[in-house]
Amino acid sequence: MTTGATRRMFVALAVTTTAGFGLLLYAVSVMLEPMTVELGWSTAALSAGPTVGLSVSGLCAPVIGRTIDLHGGRTVMTLGAVIGGSGVLVWSVTNLYPIYLAAWVVIGIGMAMSLYEPAFATIVRHAPGQRREGILGVTLLGALASTIFIPLAAVLVDAVGWRAALVVLAIGHVLLSAPLCLLWVPRTGSIVAPEPSETSGGLRAAPDPDDGAPPSAATSGADDGRDTPLDAPTLATSPRLRRIVLAHVLGGSATQAIGVHLVAALVASGRTPGRAAAIASLLGIAKVVGRLAVGAAAKRAATRPVLVTCLVLMGVGLALPVVLQTGASDVIMVLAFGAGAGGMTVMQPLFLVDQFGPTVYGLTAGRLSRVGKLSFAAAPLLVGAIVTLTSSYTPAWALLAGGCLLAAVVLPGTAPRMAAPS
Repeated sequence: MTTGATRRMFVALAVTTTAGFGLLLYAVSVMLEPMTVELGWSTAALSAGPTVGLSVSGLCAPVIGRTIDLHGGRTVMTLGAVIGGSGVLVWSVTNLYPIYLAAWVVIGIGMAMSLYEPAFATIVRHAPGQRREGILGVTLLGALASTIFIPLAAVLVDAVGWRAALVVLAIGHVLLSAPLCLLWVPRTGSIVAPEPSETSGGLRAAPDPDDGAPPSAATSGADDGRDTPLDAPTLATSPRLRRIVLAHVLGGSATQAIGVHLVAALVASGRTPGRAAAIASLLGIAKVVGRLAVGAAAKRAATRPVLVTCLVLMGVGLALPVVLQTGASDVIMVLAFGAGAGGMTVMQPLFLVDQFGPTVYGLTAGRLSRVGKLSFAAAPLLVGAIVTLTSSYTPAWALLAGGCLLAAVVLPGTAPRMAAPS
């Protein structure tokens, strides 16, 4: 693709993922209270909706990733915006709990087709030589999803009620995102091997014979655009992928749990609700800073050391309030954890490409996402159970901190390398 076409694709993906996160995930927190008042459903019952959505998204992820590997991301991302918006429209008219859960099944399919994983697979499929710049740009705008959509959703709910607010947000998402993907994401595109300068010493990753990916799948330099069969490492055949999945589950579960419990934990530590919300708002800023920092570091350093640093920063940040309960510890925890989590979002797809190559990235990332999202759905429930049993967030924070540090340890080393073809 030309530079202009590549940039337009990055813009389309950034807008689609930001709107998708804002509508399909962050707006939920604004809708819970008015839904409880009108429908009489408990917060736990309403929270099951996003859990269903994340679970369905994870189950669909390998199929979506493989489709992008074979056919490109244009159709997938366009339909993802339409399907996600359609699920929200069903949500807006629900009066029965089974219909509410069915709406989240549809939303989960839309998530699998329109959030970070398919966007990253599209970038790797269509512009592998610019994947670092593309992934960084998409995640920088995505970090602002909560900043944009939570206040927007709150204003709409106050003005027209939660049902009409969902309709406005859903239609706006479809009308904004679907045309951008349809017009600016290429219909097809050949996989082009990364330039030699992108890998250490002009070398590129060779397949690990124990990883179950044949050389033709992991290292083929180009694709002629036809629907060719792809193979990728699986959890059954690849010890390397199993270690990456474990690290992904440990680090990602901490991020998911913090997103749900941070404000409550800060209140439990003695902060007023307003003060707790103000401290929690620093999380998004810290993620942006972390993504900018690792974006700069990734140009000079290998992906594994940077990703390890991100996980260690998350673990140290979570451990700080456990060992040092001072007035500043919570603020430092939010800043350190947010910076590490933001950097991890950028580095993880780059690390996956370095390990297994770009040709099968979508399918491999989908397999990673399937296990990850099913685990993430349970993480907030686990933390809630620990707090209920111990009447404190300290044990839960210690467990999450240990998980992040363990994730840094279990990440596999640099993949074997072979000389790039002339």
